[in-house]
Amino acid sequence: MTSLTHPKIIALIGFPILEMRSNPTAHALARYILEEKQWEIALAAKGGAGGIRLASKMGCDGALVRLLDSEMTREARSARIPLVNVSGWLNSTGIATVKCDNVAIGRLAATHLHEQNFKRFAVIVAPGGVLNKERLRGFLEHADSLNLRAACFRCKKNTRTEGGVDWKSLSSWLLGLQKPIGLFLTDDILAQGLLQSMQGCGISVPHDVGLVCGPLHPDRGGLCSPSLSSIDPDTTRVYRLALNCLEKMMTTQKTVIPSIKLISPAGLCPGESTRLTASDDPLVARAIRIMDAEATQGLNINLLCSQLGITCATLERHFKSTLGVTPHHYLTRLRITAAKKQLANNQDSIEKIARACGFSDRKRLNLVFAAKEGISPRQWQIRSRPLN
Repeated sequence: MTSLTHPKIIALIGFPILEMRSNPTAHALARYILEEKQWEIALAAKGGAGGIRLASKMGCDGALVRLLDSEMTREARSARIPLVNVSGWLNSTGIATVKCDNVAIGRLAATHLHEQNFKRFAVIVAPGGVLNKERLRGFLEHADSLNLRAACFRCKKNTRTEGGVDWKSLSSWLLGLQKPIGLFLTDDILAQGLLQSMQGCGISVPHDVGLVCGPLHPDRGGLCSPSLSSIDPDTTRVYRLALNCLEKMMTTQKTVIPSIKLISPAGLCPGESTRLTASDDPLVARAIRIMDAEATQGLNINLLCSQLGITCATLERHFKSTLGVTPHHYLTRLRITAAKKQLANNQDSIEKIARACGFSDRKRLNLVFAAKEGISPRQWQIRSRPLN
């Protein structure tokens, strides 16, 4: 155990997230260092080789770093203190590295879009960073394993356009894609601009495009409408394992052979951008749009078929042949999804939430929810709310 009288003193180099508000991951990192490791943070610098040099001059015992360029990497290799890198921005740093498996992030995105019944894939590769290339590789490899081809738009670096992206060309490319289509955005830096661009083109998310983003920063995610489905890179676990590695290096004072440890992403964080199942059947697609708009407003299958001008048997036949489920099953799933959101985000009674989500009463919600989720709405409500 680290001595309380002589705590380790470390630096955090290249962590702009520590300056952003309402970031649970940043708070968890600081809490783990200060409370569990009982170390001191002497320096938290945005980045640059100067931060690494300063950490050495200040007498830090070690540093957690995010290596983002060649100059930082050269300085890190010659540093007199132990360093562990947690960034996947560069391919090879020659520094002990713990990072998320970015290839697996791409595979998860493709898996989710396939589960939402998309038969066509596309990917937008954000500029810069090896991590974007690795996420692309994982996405394309999994698409290939499903015998699906993916259209690809690569955003170029240093273009003379807003955010380094030629939005006009990107909008033209998006308009040319056959819909519905499952789209993967490799980096969240383009998320808000992409949604605005699609809205300007008259492309609806999630009706025309099901959109999955790579790891999504809370500050960026909060600005996106609709909310985005994204991949959770399990950054907290990455940081914890990196700090454990740093502790071993600082304790033994031995040079560690540079290695790369890949951490699997935690999974998918569902958002509104992929809440709907895709269908190439025009009748099913129309039905899904109506269900999406009216699921919580007393819609039933008879009323739906009346709006569509078809019989219930016809609609059920189309649903089963394209989605493998009945219209009633799909409508119920939409209501359960709405109930989950309500349960997690407001203090209303279960009875009020049940009626707001299209169920006749609390008893009906309890019955259906327990059958689908294995727990009661009240249990879900307790589990999904953050601890104070």
